Amino acid sequence: MSLDSDFKVGQFGKIGEHMVGFELSKRGWIIFYPPYDERTDIVAMKFRCRKCKSAWLNEHRIACLNSKCSKFENPIRSINSGTGYKNKMCQKCGHIEKRTSDNSQKSKCSKCDGVLEESALCPECNNPIGVLGKNCSNSKCDSKDYEVLFRSIQVKSSHLVDSGKNIGFNFKYQDLIEDNRHFFVVYNRRIVNGVERHFYWILTKEDFKKIKNVNTTAFKIYQNDRGHYSLDVLEKYRFKEEEFYKLQEEKEKVKELSKKQREIDIFRKLD
Repeated sequence: MSLDSDFKVGQFGKIGEHMVGFELSKRGWIIFYPPYDERTDIVAMKFRCRKCKSAWLNEHRIACLNSKCSKFENPIRSINSGTGYKNKMCQKCGHIEKRTSDNSQKSKCSKCDGVLEESALCPECNNPIGVLGKNCSNSKCDSKDYEVLFRSIQVKSSHLVDSGKNIGFNFKYQDLIEDNRHFFVVYNRRIVNGVERHFYWILTKEDFKKIKNVNTTAFKIYQNDRGHYSLDVLEKYRFKEEEFYKLQEEKEKVKELSKKQREIDIFRKLD
């Protein structure tokens, strides 16, 4: 009995969509699933540095803004976890009082009777702590600008056919969205040597046209066309998971391997 027979009609396709979403999430993509069938299964977005194209740290990071301080642009994980960041500063004379449970409601300066306002200050230099604008993950990049990428993805959950020689999946002509930001991900789930495995092939619309003749009359008329595609032909589009994670283990020892890993990560085609 096929493992896929355990699923109800429609479940297998959703499994493929979510497995693809998980893989994209690992690579920094923010995933959205349309609530209805809208010619795309996943909408993905990602922040990256406009200058060097490295991943952009899309998080709230704060640090001392005094360039002469040792904490300058050294992100502080949490003001709440620190003991010296909460202060009250007089708006009139600049007098600083450490905020404690005893003076948390105090509003007047003890020196000049001016108004006290809460202020996050560096415990080393008493200069303001502010939000970092430079969030490029590349420490050597000085860019403060990011860009947002959007991708639409059509997931084709597939099965082995023809005694395991080919991959078979359905395709509708309207799936072929004419936009360079649109991608096809073919997904296959099967048991290999007693272990559940997941396989992915990443194709641009032009890649798909190389393996499928989209100009035949039959294809345009009989909308829900099922094709059988050679595993050998699809091989160059496959995510080589074993090699990828083997390199990930080794790159801790040899950092140069990260470049080679990026080269074989077919998911980077979306970048």
